[in-house]
Amino acid sequence: GARCTVTALRGTGGGVEANVNRWREQFGRDALGGDAIDALPRIPMLGRLVPSVRIEGTFAPSRGDTVSDAALLGAIATLDGETVFVKLVGPRDAVDDQGERFAAFCRGLR
Repeated sequence: GARCTVTALRGTGGGVEANVNRWREQFGRDALGGDAIDALPRIPMLGRLVPSVRIEGTFAPSRGDTVSDAALLGAIATLDGETVFVKLVGPRDAVDDQGERFAAFCRGLR
């Protein structure tokens, strides 16, 4: 039931704060300010420690079906001239079952 996507964009892709807050908005959560973004947990990905998020609630994407009792795990790596986004979203139980694999996948990216 959970879906993992990897997206690489040239430049900043809108930035960490904007993307984390877009994900939060899809769950009906309030936006985080710069200090809260800076305080997010960090995980290893692409040779860096990158911000990661976990969001729970009702997932209502701009396109697609709404998922009640959903969760999202996300990580964003800002590289030289490129930004890589890894996002796992789906029913909370399915996302919870994949948390360690998500972290291992992010660590393994080259």
